[in-house]
Amino acid sequence: MRGYIVILILTFSWTLIFSQSDNTVPYKILTGHQFKVNSIIFSNDNKYLISTSWDNTVRIWDLESFDCIKVLKGHTDNVWGCAISSDNKKIASTSLDGNLIIWDFKTGDVIKKIQIEPYDIINKGIIPELDHKFPNSTYSIDFSPDDEFFALGSADNLVRIYDARTYEIKVTLQRHTNWVLGARYSKNGKYLITGGFQSEVIIWETTNYRPVHIIIDKDGFNSAFAFTNDNKKVIITGNCNLIIVEIDTGETIRKIPVQCSLQGVQLTNDEKFIITCAEDYTVRMFDYETGKEKWIYKNFKPEVSDCKLSPNNKYLAAATPESNILIWKMSELIENK
Repeated sequence: MRGYIVILILTFSWTLIFSQSDNTVPYKILTGHQFKVNSIIFSNDNKYLISTSWDNTVRIWDLESFDCIKVLKGHTDNVWGCAISSDNKKIASTSLDGNLIIWDFKTGDVIKKIQIEPYDIINKGIIPELDHKFPNSTYSIDFSPDDEFFALGSADNLVRIYDARTYEIKVTLQRHTNWVLGARYSKNGKYLITGGFQSEVIIWETTNYRPVHIIIDKDGFNSAFAFTNDNKKVIITGNCNLIIVEIDTGETIRKIPVQCSLQGVQLTNDEKFIITCAEDYTVRMFDYETGKEKWIYKNFKPEVSDCKLSPNNKYLAAATPESNILIWKMSELIENK
């Protein structure tokens, strides 16, 4: 009887989700991870999807068959972030174990494993229940467009810039006052944007990695960024709004009210729509010019920790706490908006 009730509850819950409207039903649901999927990224050739999870693995998915073709094992704790080089030859992953791992995309072998120092940090005054010693997590990672460098954000408030060939640190950036949850190079490689949790977003020029603008934001996770095609503006995930900033001046152009506790933001190639995902269970699409909500998906559980568009904008993917990855066809979402 108890099992029957559980089945009824689960069926009812999923019915609520998928009865929202026809275009909320995913085109594909990728299964295989054992715990929450934390981050996802598409390869630059639109052929693969890379995912990280709290099951300590990185997985590579083929976007023709939608099968998992490789499971990368090497981390010993939750895997937070991932990045792929522009030439699609290397994957980088970050973890609660304090390691950065560079993987060979073709073979799945570990090219380099880097343990950052110090191994442990003392956390105090940020989140009371975490006021103790804990591993110095590596959180955010991104390759420069020319694949010469990669930027690593970590729990010790630092951004380390590595030479992507020698894996030696080129420079350590020390202006953040909180965990660095986001790191992203501009499309032309002239800027690096990094975000500290409930603290600040910093725009760095990449010739000498000098901070050119510091934007104080004590509410947002500041973990995700999206650039306009001309590299003149960056969209930042605040708490309950998207902050659009002019890169050259550091001025806030406007704010778009969206859902709270934002985890991800994407801008479509034609710059007509913005995709967001958050801890509030949802993935949403907004009109970039008007800020009007055009589409919403409500998940069964919080949080939707990441959402990404494939480079050709064919697919939208979302990472879920149920260990699944949801895939939609963007053409269908736009047609039914």
